Amino acid sequence: MSTITWVTEKGDLGTIPESQFFSVPLEATDSDSQPLTYSFIAGELPGGMYVTRAGEFRGAPTILSAVNQSKGYAFTVRASNNDGVVADRSFSLTVSNAVGPQVFPRPDLIGAFFDGELLNYQFLSTNDNPSATATWSVALGDLPPGTTLSSTGLLSGYVDLIAANTTSLGYEAAPYQDELYDTLPESTDKYYNFTVQVTDGGKFDTVNVRTLIVSKGNFTGDNDVTIVNNTYITIDQNNSYRPIILNGPDSLPVRVSGDTFAYKFLAYDPQEEIINWQVDELLFSGLDQLDYPVNQTLAGDGSTGAYTMDRAAAAVDISVRINDTIYFPTVDYTTSGTNLNFVSLTPGATDVITILYIAVGTGFDSLLFDQGAEGLPIGLTIDRDTGWLFGTLPEQVAHLTTYPIAVSAYRKVDPGVKSDPVVFNLVVQRTLNEEIIWNTPANLGEIINGSTSELNISAYNTLGKELEYSLIYNNYAKLPQGLKMLTTGDFVGRVTFRYFNLDGQIGFLPVTSTQGLEVGMSVQGAGVAVGCKITEVVDSRTIEVQPAIYVVQGTSLTFSNDTVTKVVATTSNAIATNIDAGTTTFDEDCTFTAQASAIDGTITANKTFTVTVTPRNLAPYENLYLKALPSDTQRNSYRNLLRNTSNVPTALVYRPDDAYFGIQENIKFLFLGGLSVAQASTISDAISLNHYTKSINFGLIKTARALDENGNIDYEVVYAEVIDHQMFAGNSPPLSTTLSNANRYLDNGVTYGNTIYTNSFTNMQKRVDTIGYTNRGALPRWMTRVQADGTVLGMVRAVPLVYTKPLSSKLVAYRLQASGFQLNSIPFTVDRYQWDNALSKFYDVGANKFLPSRDTTFDKYPDFGFGSDVTTATVTGSVTSSNSIVTTDAIALGYGWTVSGLDTLSEIPSNVFVTNINNTTVSGNPALGITLSANVRATDGASIRFDGIASADYAVSASFNQIDSELLGKVKALGYVDGATNIQPFEKLVFAKQFGFDNETLNDGWVRGDGTTFIYGYLEKLSGLSSVNQRGGVWQITYKTIPDEGFDESLGLDEIVPEFVHSRFDAGSDQEIRLEFVSEVNVNQTVTIRGGTTYPSTIMQYKFINGNAVPYYDAFESAIAGVETTFDGGSCACKEGDPTKGSVRGGTAFSNNRDKYIIPESEDKYIKFPRNGVFV
Repeated sequence: MSTITWVTEKGDLGTIPESQFFSVPLEATDSDSQPLTYSFIAGELPGGMYVTRAGEFRGAPTILSAVNQSKGYAFTVRASNNDGVVADRSFSLTVSNAVGPQVFPRPDLIGAFFDGELLNYQFLSTNDNPSATATWSVALGDLPPGTTLSSTGLLSGYVDLIAANTTSLGYEAAPYQDELYDTLPESTDKYYNFTVQVTDGGKFDTVNVRTLIVSKGNFTGDNDVTIVNNTYITIDQNNSYRPIILNGPDSLPVRVSGDTFAYKFLAYDPQEEIINWQVDELLFSGLDQLDYPVNQTLAGDGSTGAYTMDRAAAAVDISVRINDTIYFPTVDYTTSGTNLNFVSLTPGATDVITILYIAVGTGFDSLLFDQGAEGLPIGLTIDRDTGWLFGTLPEQVAHLTTYPIAVSAYRKVDPGVKSDPVVFNLVVQRTLNEEIIWNTPANLGEIINGSTSELNISAYNTLGKELEYSLIYNNYAKLPQGLKMLTTGDFVGRVTFRYFNLDGQIGFLPVTSTQGLEVGMSVQGAGVAVGCKITEVVDSRTIEVQPAIYVVQGTSLTFSNDTVTKVVATTSNAIATNIDAGTTTFDEDCTFTAQASAIDGTITANKTFTVTVTPRNLAPYENLYLKALPSDTQRNSYRNLLRNTSNVPTALVYRPDDAYFGIQENIKFLFLGGLSVAQASTISDAISLNHYTKSINFGLIKTARALDENGNIDYEVVYAEVIDHQMFAGNSPPLSTTLSNANRYLDNGVTYGNTIYTNSFTNMQKRVDTIGYTNRGALPRWMTRVQADGTVLGMVRAVPLVYTKPLSSKLVAYRLQASGFQLNSIPFTVDRYQWDNALSKFYDVGANKFLPSRDTTFDKYPDFGFGSDVTTATVTGSVTSSNSIVTTDAIALGYGWTVSGLDTLSEIPSNVFVTNINNTTVSGNPALGITLSANVRATDGASIRFDGIASADYAVSASFNQIDSELLGKVKALGYVDGATNIQPFEKLVFAKQFGFDNETLNDGWVRGDGTTFIYGYLEKLSGLSSVNQRGGVWQITYKTIPDEGFDESLGLDEIVPEFVHSRFDAGSDQEIRLEFVSEVNVNQTVTIRGGTTYPSTIMQYKFINGNAVPYYDAFESAIAGVETTFDGGSCACKEGDPTKGSVRGGTAFSNNRDKYIIPESEDKYIKFPRNGVFV
């Protein structure tokens, strides 16, 4: 029996006006191509409208109600064939009889504009009839002279000067001439009042407006003409009239290489001066911008030459300026050897001649790489008097080459008065007979952070030449972190989880109901950071969580504590920072330019693309795999099976060069995905039971497909199911079973307990589940999309064999099955997890944030040679499991310094740091006793390293008491943290000022908010009162929301909560800052400061100055920064290709804590199963 499929999309057909004829075709298709008939079967149609049997919805609708009304209708249409097969589809639309167009906004004064400049104002209107066309006109009054109002409502034009002295102007008065015979016109300010009208053909609306035209020539502080009571023109505007170029920047035609070219530039001068033209030298040059042309300066002598140049040069290989005006070779000057002669002018004694020599090898793609010294393509020139640009276009290899040409117009009698330069882009095509045409649109869509890339770009050559792809260097170009592009046009890798966020520590989550939810419950689900908990139940449908999470509407989240587990769905998108009611999110647009090249090198084409990285995962997730480890012989037989093109034709393989797709030569499958970031020890503890060596068998070879959002097949996969022999009829044994047999299990003399822990997949997963999930939905698309039979596979434990192009998987699966190869001939035995955690290595689990990524500066800053913050020592005596060690080495170190081993004589866990230092003796010799934050093992003579390298986000001059225990809002408002207003938790600071706080009466401000806890410093450590100098050290910012204690507390009306200085009654929902000590800084040690307003990007030293009793921080002068080593431009300030851009980092940079492309499995870790069998 046939099936009927609707083509017309369901849903809203839009808004249509009352009494106007409307028609829309309704279309469905029959799989057997039977004719279909259509009928209205349910709902309500507007009066006057009906559905025809041929499938047209038509008529002139009526509402039969008052004017200015809109009414919605919903209805269902049935498509049926002669066999009685039917398919229904629902639609809706709105009918409106609103009053017609309305001018909105309705300004009285549309603005103030200078005469002689462009006036540009767009009138706007609204209309409830979306199909209506608004037409504008002037109903009454006069527009400013030189302007017009278009039918689209655009008021535009160059405003003419408005003469104030019309009665005294003489015959043919001219504003500028060599001798003045007539009075010059004087301009003045003037208001223009007029009425504009908008109509949709039936109804109309009008608005009375006015505009102020300001005399630019009179815009001075000492005139009595300018009307100053407006805010449209500011005092920093100048009062000089300048030429204005009339041609649009995109007005140059596209031409072919080798063609003769001619184009005329036009300009407008408000004072009708004679205009000359020039093409400025490129406002930017080169890829590395490291080398510049050598210049020579000469003084004019009242002659045309010869002037002696420093070197012999052809006229086209130099650029000549006189008083900042560029002159042109051959037309204006010639050269012969070292002689320079002028043709069209004679430099006077006061003129300065500047010669720029464009030497061979000046940078890479420097000034003369493809354009002449005056910024024109070689072969073109501009006529100074007429503005004609003409000549023959140069030959090229690229299919399209864009030449940016900066054109200026200047007054002939006063060359210093010139227009702003306009950059025109001249696009030249290599040939009309051959092209490279791009298949891929400029917008590549979105990719979710942490996901595997399936991005691709492609083009074709009209002559059938094979193409390859590469990236074009651009200072502003970037790929999503973690990806790289292959010459096939595929972008491969996994996108970094790192994302941009604002104050993302607290999030508000709209849910269907908060019933049963409690403060302290943990939150799990897609997009949820590890450690996320409910911090407040705001109302019956809103909760506050920390850290913030990003989830979309309809996401199911799991909330749990020791006694309750609830699953609740979100009712709208939830983000940390709510802007525009949640519609604005902080996606990251990555823009780059790619080049497609014929492999014979004869033609290229460039195109710029954009892909948006969407931060759906606010924290990274990790995956666990099970992987077979067969012998070399078995591995080769398996690979030969898949590499055999009779089994797997190359043309059918999807992304064959992408290790994440194509042919999968390793036998492994995803056991669990989307796990929360964890330490190896956490995973080991979680799998202490039910994990021992496991044998797995292969099942059937099957296929699946991955669909895009529109239901199209992107790729298919051929996979082999795996069989868990610990499952019985789909059921798993319990996690543990205690045997009644009194005899215990013995093995090699070891007696085991009588409880067994079977290693079924279900039981193994239950153990791993205790780690938690960041994104339970982190599965391959072929597991989450609808299959051909209408099912969704969900989590399938299966080994992918081959990823194929659409509609190819069944053929490949058949050939693999027909090959006779037995997959079960390869033993699939596992004794460990393969832990994919490469994209979480730069994520701080405890702080719930990414480690900062910064560029390496190499030798930009000198080595000061003192105040060392890294030192090594030799352990005296041996310890097996102790947090105390002793060294007789004379070293200086401090609290919080990290410790690591340098040889095999010690075992020191990660993140161990110094917690205390005391003087002692060993055999009568001075020694240091060092207490650590964890137990270590060290043999006598072990070499260890202490790392106290310090950095902070801010260096502050406020007192400790002004920040600690103070309200976050107040600290931001008053700029106590060196002017920072976007203070984030876990940012670090040092106190640049250590003493002399005049407003502090208690301990010079070194006291916590309780008024009793003092902060000790250098002198207290020196006297023995404290073992740590906290005042000079690094502190970490944290803050807590003030709890709401209610209005009926026994202690009073919303009393202060213990551990808080402020009450919610006084401070509302603000937060209190807590400063936590991180590490000690020794005298003469340096600290790198990242931000703030006083010390951004500064190195500061903690030292004694001017005989003070205690050390404090002093910033090094910027002059000490040396010339840094750079690569391809390094961190130089470049404006490559765009003179309007600000300075940016250019060239090759070396950065830390930044995700790069990772070859699959190359950075995976192994987590060994801890048990030998079912017993413990």
